[in-house]
Order: sequence, then C-alpha cells, then structure tokens
Amino acid sequence: MHAAAPSNSNPVRCPMKKSSPTLALGTLLLALTGCDRSPDLVTEAAGHAISARIKGPHSVKAEADRAVIASSHGKVTIEPARVSLNEGQWTAIPEGVPVVLEMVRSKLRIQAGNVTITQTVR
Repeated sequence: MHAAAPSNSNPVRCPMKKSSPTLALGTLLLALTGCDRSPDLVTEAAGHAISARIKGPHSVKAEADRAVIASSHGKVTIEPARVSLNEGQWTAIPEGVPVVLEMVRSKLRIQAGNVTITQTVR
C-alpha cells in the first residue's frame, strides 16, 4: 500500500485580475481611509470605469451617479454623460466609456471616449 501524496502541495493563491471589482473596491477604500498619496486610483462611478494618476494628496467621493476627485491641482466631477473641471462649465462625454484622469503639477487632463479635455491650473 502506498501513502497518498498531499493534494495541496503548493500554497493556495488567489490571483486578482487588474480589472476585478475587488481591486477597484480595495483601491477606493485605501484612498478614502487615508492612503491618499498614491499616484494611481481605479474606481467605478456614474457608469464609468475611472482610472486616475494623481500627484500628491487627493480625495475621492464615488457614488452611483457621480464621482468627485479633488487634489491641490483641481477638482473633477464626473457624471454619466458629462464632466466638469474646477466647478466650471460642463462638457458632454459618452456614457459608459472608461474615463482616464491625470492630475499632476499644474495640469488636469481627462480622456473619455473620443473626448479629451486639458486644463492648465496656476
């Protein structure tokens, strides 16, 4: 009679895809709980997958119908079909498209589908 080999000879790993909701939620929770100096943010709000590169301290308020992302470089409000920089004029964006936000130095840049918005902040 032979002894049975252990069925789990390797440690159990739980791989996480980059686009998983768990990763997005974890990143959002870290941002909201004080880990606010990371240059990268991934979340979902207002029907958009939102990824951001933010230099310096920032805050994120993600809700079902809007996301508000603020830093020393400005404030961006994203809704299902429009976006506003620094509480200014609204710009139409396609619904449901990924939104890429860059807030570094004195530059705000948003890419949402075929819409690109760039603003220099003093």
